[in-house]
Amino acid sequence: MAVMEGAAHQGALFEICGLTKSFDRHRALSNVSFTIGKREVFGILGPNGAGKTTLVRHLVGFSRGDSGRVYFLGRSIAPPARWMRGYVGYMPQAAAALNHMTCEQALYYTARIRGLTRAEAQHAADQLLDLWEIADRRRSDSATLSGGETRLLRLAVTMIGDPNVLVLDEPTAHMDARYRRRVHRILAELSKTTTIVIVTHDVREASSILDRAVLLSGGRLQAIGSPKQLRDSVGPLFAVHATSVESQAQNVLELLELRQIDEDQWNGLVDERDLERLRQLQADGRLSLTSTPATLEEVTVGLAT
Repeated sequence: MAVMEGAAHQGALFEICGLTKSFDRHRALSNVSFTIGKREVFGILGPNGAGKTTLVRHLVGFSRGDSGRVYFLGRSIAPPARWMRGYVGYMPQAAAALNHMTCEQALYYTARIRGLTRAEAQHAADQLLDLWEIADRRRSDSATLSGGETRLLRLAVTMIGDPNVLVLDEPTAHMDARYRRRVHRILAELSKTTTIVIVTHDVREASSILDRAVLLSGGRLQAIGSPKQLRDSVGPLFAVHATSVESQAQNVLELLELRQIDEDQWNGLVDERDLERLRQLQADGRLSLTSTPATLEEVTVGLAT
């Protein structure tokens, strides 16, 4: 099912080769292989529980696989992988405690810990506050920030030291549309000089800025390619909404594993053959039907059901 990678990605930044990881009896990743090229905006997509965070922890050297290898610039990554810290800025899902520092202090002291001089640290803090458009919160206690502002500050902290690669796990979680648009605009500009890896289950918002992505489900790689290639590789599928008007039609809807959302309302994904079956029921007056080509987000959600 997977879309094959092209020759353009042979000069890989990351190489993931047969990576497998289990926790007790749960197989989190199963024989995953792909590459990430330089200056790509690369997505790791999939529903909750797909193995996305497990995978990204291997990319940044926090975890070791049971089998398989992960390479960065041709060098094998194994914990603690301290040598990678000068190359990669990592924003995990869980928020690091900022201990009631102001936004400026959080950036300044992170920069000092990472080896910048006082003057360099102050300059970095000023630049990043301006870049992420939170300079007006410079002296605000980080504990008073909104959820979206906290994510912006954490993105700024991740960029301290000008890393070559940003690995961002759910960077726009809990953000409203205004902040998400800001993040996408800034990341698109950064991608001219920086490799960006985005981990997300919100495929609709991410697909607009991704060059390529992998689609995971149940720890397995389902497809790799551009957002369009990912959607096409799993399809063609159609998102349907059916209103049943008689019992025989309901039996068909159950057989096709559509999801009942009300007494007589059904949603789900179907292929071309099953869509024609539903259209015939519609022509016979047994149900009403609307259908559209499935988006990548709908395909991704469908993998989890």
